Amino acid sequence: MYNLTKTIQTEDSEVSCLNVNEAAVMARIMTGSGYAHMEETAATLNMPCMSKGYYHKLQNKMYDNIHTAAWQQMRKAAENKSAIAVEQGNGDADGIPCITIIVDGSWGKRPYNMNCTSMNGSSSAMEADIIAEGFRLSKTMYNIKYARVVGDGDSSVMEKLRTQLPYGPETEIEKIE
Repeated sequence: MYNLTKTIQTEDSEVSCLNVNEAAVMARIMTGSGYAHMEETAATLNMPCMSKGYYHKLQNKMYDNIHTAAWQQMRKAAENKSAIAVEQGNGDADGIPCITIIVDGSWGKRPYNMNCTSMNGSSSAMEADIIAEGFRLSKTMYNIKYARVVGDGDSSVMEKLRTQLPYGPETEIEKIE
């Protein structure tokens, strides 16, 4: 009647988005399913499914994207926590910011895109090893120290930290239950 045409966007055109194939693969990663479920979904919708090879190519791309985003977010969080520690005067004698962290490993029912055959020991031993490595690398990676640890009653983590002394014998790490 008014000879008016209007376009309504469902996505912000300024934001880089995943294409439909990438989004479908990302959905599979986020839900913990895989190519077989993708095939079932496609069959249910009576639509063709991408090849298994193409799926795995996109899956690897999505893993790379997730990995990159996770590192960026961890660096950003470390910078924020560091700034707060400096503002509050929480630093060591060398001026390295000291922060409180929460540690609690959780283990999925199955690993994705990961070969765990080289990992030995219980999950609590792996948790302690991973957390101790994070402490050991905190100064190098983020120029911070983890001075206080909030965690569950698992004593293996604190025992590992007391044994390895990631910041040397002069630095005590406080445990908060």
